[in-house]
Amino acid sequence: MGPSNNETVYTGAALAVALLAADPLPVIAVDEAGLVREFNHAAEQLYRMRSSQVVGQSALKLLVPARNHHLFREAMATYRATGDDSAFGSRLRMKIRRADGSEPLVEFTPLPVRVAGELLFVTYVHGVLAGNSDRQPEPAESDVRFGLVAELAPVGIVLADIGGRCTYVNSRWCKLIGLPAAEALHRQWLDAVHPEDVTSLRARLATVMASGQELRADCRLTSSDGSETWVHVVVRPIRSPDGSYLDQMAAFTNVDARKRAEADREAAHLWLAEQNSKLRDIDAAKTAFLGTVSHELRSPLTSIVSFTQLLLDDAATLPPDAVEYLGIIERNAERLLRMVNDLLYLDRLAEGAVSLELAPVSVPEVAADSVLAESPAAQSAKVRLELHGGDGPKIEADKVRLHQVLDNLISNAVKFSEPGSRVDVAACWDGSEWLVSVRDQGIGIPAGELRQLFGRFFRASNAVTRQVPGSGIGLATAKALTELHGGHIDVASAEGEGTTMTVHLPARR
Repeated sequence: MGPSNNETVYTGAALAVALLAADPLPVIAVDEAGLVREFNHAAEQLYRMRSSQVVGQSALKLLVPARNHHLFREAMATYRATGDDSAFGSRLRMKIRRADGSEPLVEFTPLPVRVAGELLFVTYVHGVLAGNSDRQPEPAESDVRFGLVAELAPVGIVLADIGGRCTYVNSRWCKLIGLPAAEALHRQWLDAVHPEDVTSLRARLATVMASGQELRADCRLTSSDGSETWVHVVVRPIRSPDGSYLDQMAAFTNVDARKRAEADREAAHLWLAEQNSKLRDIDAAKTAFLGTVSHELRSPLTSIVSFTQLLLDDAATLPPDAVEYLGIIERNAERLLRMVNDLLYLDRLAEGAVSLELAPVSVPEVAADSVLAESPAAQSAKVRLELHGGDGPKIEADKVRLHQVLDNLISNAVKFSEPGSRVDVAACWDGSEWLVSVRDQGIGIPAGELRQLFGRFFRASNAVTRQVPGSGIGLATAKALTELHGGHIDVASAEGEGTTMTVHLPARR
């Protein structure tokens, strides 16, 4: 059914104008120059002005109190420059200026609209708020209390409108951004956020505000003097009883000391990781070098020992001095050869190239054999060597390697003991594992060096000072072999009082 002869058909821009004119809500359309383009009948009633008095005139000059001009200018300029419409589309509250000079508080929604290719800023006024007075009201008691609490708070506090523009700031916030309150007001608090943090923070803020939740985040603030401060920000939306978004409140806690400490720790961690990597490389290079040297030394040392023994086979035909000298050469060459063999064996252990030949083994018998083997050296050093055995089950172990472990520990105990002292070797079953302890009354180990004791080539400082011979390989080998059996070695020592080494050997099922 078509229109009657008395009806007018509107299309395009004319249709938009007709709709604005017929809207029961006050509607004002302003162009990019700030001039009023449309002012409907409901707006005439609200502002108490005729459309003919307003259209073509400056909207700010006629309709907005001077103190709020900057809010409109900033919103329009931001939208034209960036297309950011965060200041539009929600209900806002602000005072307007009527023809009679009164300034009622109204609730309104601004929207950017394009009509026939032209950008217009259209404002829908929902109504004058109930209980509004044309005069500026005295601060309510609750407002006074809020201001007092905010000033006493140890954090920066900001109350902002829907667009993030500050309507209240406390002195802590002003101190954080380096601006007086007069300059901090009516700015977007996000303007103080560091450029590298603001984009992600703005996106997160939009998400949580839309859902009515709160935002919690760490970010940097940039002060007016260029300095940066880390803060923890909490932003909560403030909504009216009907659920519309009114304001937002933000609290900023200075966490600069914590953040900088975290950065220092991270830098230290990275430095330590780099140093550890270098040390591992150095250790690998050292191990490779020692392996090469050991292989190269083994053949000539074996030759020296062999040919020395051949010469000593004819000792009866040699002068006594020559026999003595050959004996010294043989003993030292054999000592070097043992050290080279120990190095090569330790390398094989580190590479996992040593396998155990497991069989049922009596731990007390192994301990007894090791004590017996070390007895001549103990007698020579005038050290009493005693064995204390106990009953218990056999375990699956490599007897030869267990001998090697205990030989090393007992030999060390005797070597570091004073003449007239005692070394006790005890083997006992505690129901789940064998404990073999070697206790001496020797020089002991400095407390600060206990953690290094099983390191390759490590020798305690007091052992070096007393010129006690040793290579620092035996304990590293004993530890590796014990762990290969699934056990471990404990150490208890006091400098000048003695040392107790305890080997833990679990029963293999």
